[in-house]
Amino acid sequence: MTLLPLSFSTKILVGLVSGVLVGLFLGEHAGVLKVAADGFVKLLQMAVLPYITISIITSLGTLGYDQAKTLGLRAGAVLVGLWCVALLFTFLFPLAFPEIETASFFSTALVERRPPFNFVDLFIPSNPFYSLATTSCRRWFSSRSSWASP
Repeated sequence: MTLLPLSFSTKILVGLVSGVLVGLFLGEHAGVLKVAADGFVKLLQMAVLPYITISIITSLGTLGYDQAKTLGLRAGAVLVGLWCVALLFTFLFPLAFPEIETASFFSTALVERRPPFNFVDLFIPSNPFYSLATTSCRRWFSSRSSWASP
């Protein structure tokens, strides 16, 4: 018995439907697949983000002077508009709440629980640029580079 070769879009639809069926019929029992599913999605994101960044940079490099000037002016206008909206809400937001007396000795950090450590986020980052910018990666790289220094 030979199976017909499936196109890529058909394979995606079969995977989507099978995932929905597993979630519907197995419910909470499918929770053991969460780590593998999260890792798979983060690997996809890790591959897509640099591609999108490079394609945006490449498309900006092919713009003519007039197109770049128009794009810059429009982007600047949007940026200034968003700054104005943010500042407006920053100054008006406190007016929406009544005055509250608070104790200066109380800190919510004393009663908050720390989020659980997530190994998937540590070893498979969805955003490699953010991962390189965080202190844990910098600390790891700086500890490795200190070996070479006298």
